[in-house]
Amino acid sequence: MESDRVHERLVAMNINFDSLFFPLTIDRQKYRDPSFYQIADRFFALSEKYNFRYTIFVIGRDLENPEVFARVRAWSQAGHEIGNHTWTHHHNLGALPRPRMEEEVLRAHEIIARCTGVEPRGFISPAWSTSGELIDVLIRAGYLYDTSVFPSPLLALAMAKLSLNARSHGVYNASWWRRRDKRAAFFAPRKPYFLNGSSLIRKRESGILMLPLPTLSPFRVPCWHTFSFFLGSALQRALIRLTANTTDAFYYLMHPADLADWERDLDPAFREQYAREFALFERLRVPFMRKEKLASEVFETLAKLGTFVTLEEMARAWINAAQSHSQSV
Repeated sequence: MESDRVHERLVAMNINFDSLFFPLTIDRQKYRDPSFYQIADRFFALSEKYNFRYTIFVIGRDLENPEVFARVRAWSQAGHEIGNHTWTHHHNLGALPRPRMEEEVLRAHEIIARCTGVEPRGFISPAWSTSGELIDVLIRAGYLYDTSVFPSPLLALAMAKLSLNARSHGVYNASWWRRRDKRAAFFAPRKPYFLNGSSLIRKRESGILMLPLPTLSPFRVPCWHTFSFFLGSALQRALIRLTANTTDAFYYLMHPADLADWERDLDPAFREQYAREFALFERLRVPFMRKEKLASEVFETLAKLGTFVTLEEMARAWINAAQSHSQSV
């Protein structure tokens, strides 16, 4: 099954819509988060230029703001897929008690469906924190696919860095050791696979489709946009091309901070007021000209890889190919 590829290479573009204020004490009802306005417009300018639609995973609580609710509804009506990124963006969702997990998933599910008129079919957990119990919650809620497995040991380093930054800035604790998915970072399949709540690393014949974060073998180097600020443009573009050649489902993940302009998007007095908390986001301060150039070069590379689709379309294509293979053997 896993060796059979969809004949035409499909490429999906994702945004984990972590609004700039999500881990902070800032009142998201009181302050206008630029993520949903000028930052989002920069992303949509790229989608218009390259003629594709995003899969956008939103935080349910953001939709309590009527203006944000209307914006996300418009995105859905324009053809972008809206997925579930939980209710509050809890940093270690997979380790929560089951009732809390269900509330995070189902409360966001309900408001997204009310906003768009369509029940979300895709999910991603904050910081890729998952567990067998969370998978079971998603299956029972009728989800088609999940993207919450980060099949690379580098996840441990990323979480250690995030935890250190978060604690030093008084935001939250993103401890690696509290997670219940540590083995998946080392042993989960790199390519799409069905799974159920009994195991994150064991393939099944049916269940929810897991689309792991694309990684490059043999060292499982992860490929998502945040990494580009470390690698630089040339190495990131090479990583994209090589990774796309070694996975059955290539998608590219970005965040609003990747196209945020620290100088123009946030008022100076506001930046100063919340300076300690904003310091958590190191790439916020990357000069916008560098961000814009990097994004432009990356999108040029992505546009040459294949046909753009949403993640739901990619998931359905992979499932159809898997079923066809199963019927032919």
